[in-house]
Amino acid sequence: PQTTVTSLPSIANRKTTPQQTAFAVLLLISLAIGWLVDSAMRSSGHRGAISRSSSPKARMRKTDVLMIGLVVMAMLCVMIGVAKMTTLQLDEYSNHTVASVLEASKIEAKTSTKRGSMNVKDDGKVSAAVVAAGASAAKATERQQESREQPPNDKQRASESANDSTQTSATSTISTTSTTATASKTSTESAHAVISSAVATNATAFADSGNITGKIRSSSNIVTNATINTSATATMLENLSNDTTASSSKSPSTTQQSQPKEQKEPMNIVLFYADDWSFTTLGARGNDYVMTPRLDQMAKEGMLFDQNCVTTSICMVSRATLYTGQYASRHNTWNSYENLTMYEGDNWEHTLYPMLKKSPHDYHVGFFGKWHHHDPPKNVRTFDEQRFYQHSHFKTRNGVTKHITQWNEDDGMEFLDQRPKDRPFMLTISFFATHAEDGGKEHYRPMNSSKWMYANTEVPRPKTFTEQHWDDMPYFFKHRSNFGRGRAKKRYYPAEQYQEVMKNTYRMATEVDATCGKIMDELERQGVLNNTMVIFTTDNGNFHGQHGLAEKWFSLDESLRVPLIIKDPRMPETSKGKKNEDFTLSIDLAPTILSAAGVDVPDRMQGRDIAQLYLDPPTDWRQDFWYEWVGSENAFPTNYALVKKDVKYILYPQFDYEQIFDRNKDPFEENDVRNTTDDGTLIQLRQRMKELQQQATAGSKM
Repeated sequence: PQTTVTSLPSIANRKTTPQQTAFAVLLLISLAIGWLVDSAMRSSGHRGAISRSSSPKARMRKTDVLMIGLVVMAMLCVMIGVAKMTTLQLDEYSNHTVASVLEASKIEAKTSTKRGSMNVKDDGKVSAAVVAAGASAAKATERQQESREQPPNDKQRASESANDSTQTSATSTISTTSTTATASKTSTESAHAVISSAVATNATAFADSGNITGKIRSSSNIVTNATINTSATATMLENLSNDTTASSSKSPSTTQQSQPKEQKEPMNIVLFYADDWSFTTLGARGNDYVMTPRLDQMAKEGMLFDQNCVTTSICMVSRATLYTGQYASRHNTWNSYENLTMYEGDNWEHTLYPMLKKSPHDYHVGFFGKWHHHDPPKNVRTFDEQRFYQHSHFKTRNGVTKHITQWNEDDGMEFLDQRPKDRPFMLTISFFATHAEDGGKEHYRPMNSSKWMYANTEVPRPKTFTEQHWDDMPYFFKHRSNFGRGRAKKRYYPAEQYQEVMKNTYRMATEVDATCGKIMDELERQGVLNNTMVIFTTDNGNFHGQHGLAEKWFSLDESLRVPLIIKDPRMPETSKGKKNEDFTLSIDLAPTILSAAGVDVPDRMQGRDIAQLYLDPPTDWRQDFWYEWVGSENAFPTNYALVKKDVKYILYPQFDYEQIFDRNKDPFEENDVRNTTDDGTLIQLRQRMKELQQQATAGSKM
């Protein structure tokens, strides 16, 4: 029987380039000259010693010296030729494993745009080898490499090593140097850098204690600079510093993204679902203090939805909304482990994951991380692979203890590695970060290897984190049982405590960012990124001291607004990198995912397909929405809200208390204008809220 062997492209089938021919000729000439000289000198009997006073073993003929020199020259020609040929032919090898070629893609070092120059005092020694290796595959030219000592600032260090995939400290060597690093904006996009194995070999000469990490920076003068800068593990290089190119079929030197293509096969979906993540905790939203380079890059390659909100701001309810595509008042799953009405009758069969399983494509579905409910009904196909874990920042499995975000990453990578390659897949990485350990002494516990991050950064207190803003809250918030106030006192007071808690929160956010980057890198390595919709969002927002509060539940923006980034291969180039201001909601996630998978959206789902906003923008997209939370009177009182583009109306029915905020003039919701609002406007707001509440409860499309 005939056997088919898959191998690298045959050299015999490739055209010989002028550069290759030149190297071959130079090699032959060198060998020929050596042979002729040797023959001539042997025939003349000419011999000579390097030093007649040296020992007999040290004596050699001049011809031998000449011959050795020529051989060395020939070997150098071969090495240079191989390196050159490898670079020139890299596009032919892009779909194969080529151990001698190191692919380094662009990553923009996120720098501070508001703080300008900043002083960075390093508590330790960081030795960075800088190798300038601008590579242009089209012109097949190599550029000089150079190294220099350059201690990075906090932003640069995070984008280099935030994706540490191990529990051990990746920053083992620290120096006592004090240096000033000036952060500047880049005026050009970084080109994709290609570094051959010869460059990678030479780079090791600049390594400090064997550590090399990699990053690529852009500047107005240098299009491609690759800084090789690695920590103790090889995964860190891929995880932090590589933002891989969009298509393996393209030449690595191209900077253009692939054009949207017609979907000829079912699209894969990856959902990164974070926890207790404020809409402000994202570099792409202008936060210059938190470091989220991979999510920021995702926003540039996709779309950021800046007015994305949850319909109920609490973990278990919002997650039930994710699965069902329904308002809480419709799915009625208000608790974690009791009265789970979404599991009753045939309800669960019409939710997100079972719908993917019973689709004609039979999606391979995996879920790893926080579930926050009892396991799904066993009589309904839901997941092919699942691991549920939450509530603690460190987890032990089979005797191995790791940070919970590291388990998220490990499980996701294992799923992608072992998935069947003949079926589409949906992977959900459900992070517990940046949720606090409720009742824990430290509240937020990042990985040990992340402790160095933000060490020299002072996180500013929010504008509304003052005693006056707390005094302006409704009178019933002052009850001693109010959860939001109680947890704020434990976490954010005094000022030193605020700094430590916020830095740990940001460290955990950077770790999540790193894991998202590692998963996306793996998607690209497998060649499926261009057919995968990637979504990042979270279950609810979080107060970080604003209005004197912590946590969620309430109708203010810090609680109900959450980040949403979608990277979709169908997205037009004109939409990428833009910020959308339409109201998108948590009830929209399930319909959006099912539509991308080509699955009919059940009528009982109340949300809409968000992809319409960039594929075929509708004229009837929602202009307002209803928010709901039902809670105890003293701990977290029931509150409803009507949210419009220009105004927010809040009702606390247990106290018959109303608030109105002008969203255009008062974006921080500092001034309640209820008492100065005319009766006609007030009646309209009340009526519209009632209409939306009735529609949500009845199961209408919203």
